[in-house]
Amino acid sequence: MTHEFLWNDERLKSAQFLIKSAWESPEQRSNPEVLQAVEDTMAALDQGILRTASPGVHGEWEVHEWVKMAVLLYFPAHSSRVLEAGDLAFFDKVPINLLCRLGHPSCSSSGYSIQCIRGKRLHCDALVH
Repeated sequence: MTHEFLWNDERLKSAQFLIKSAWESPEQRSNPEVLQAVEDTMAALDQGILRTASPGVHGEWEVHEWVKMAVLLYFPAHSSRVLEAGDLAFFDKVPINLLCRLGHPSCSSSGYSIQCIRGKRLHCDALVH
């Protein structure tokens, strides 16, 4: 389940510190503050506030390592569970999000909903295999 929140510099710096510390010291990974920082980071990815990589000043891509670390720390903190998407049911640790519904103005009317893993943003014309 995603949650919405205000992402400010203080929260960003705190999440970065907690996630980097937990990455270096595995015994900290079950700390509730670390788990909350991971959840907040996943929610920020889901809402498009953060990205794992972004265009740099000179056109090269800058990878945000701490965000990648948060994604990787997310998996051992969650159990697989049954997720449903219409008539489909499957096991996963990461909830799906409904990005486009039939009739949404930015999507073609193919008759299908587009489902995607939480934290991923796709253009409506993207082909997912």
